[in-house]
Amino acid sequence: MSTEETIKDFSTTKILTYKLLKKINERSVLDKRNQNVYFDKLPIKDDNTVYPVSMSFVHNDKEIRTRITLNGEGDTIMLDMSFDEFRHLPTYGDYQEALNDEAAKRGQQ
Repeated sequence: MSTEETIKDFSTTKILTYKLLKKINERSVLDKRNQNVYFDKLPIKDDNTVYPVSMSFVHNDKEIRTRITLNGEGDTIMLDMSFDEFRHLPTYGDYQEALNDEAAKRGQQ
């Protein structure tokens, strides 16, 4: 697979920024879901980091369980979220497009 094909394939991967991960995790804790994130364990804690969802499946017929990749060494975390939260996660392609739009706007100023 070429680099372009790999990037195109990855563009449909759902992602979380640090800020979004924190927001969904807070809701998961409030809803007493089983899988939550301990933020003191995260290796990088800034909103420029993008965490890809590397696996997801329906859990207990009422939520989505996700595995989120933290780094290139294969460290992962699990997080349970609602169907609606999962459906609204941005894709890597959406994120890249937003960054490009933001850069273009800064270039016009």
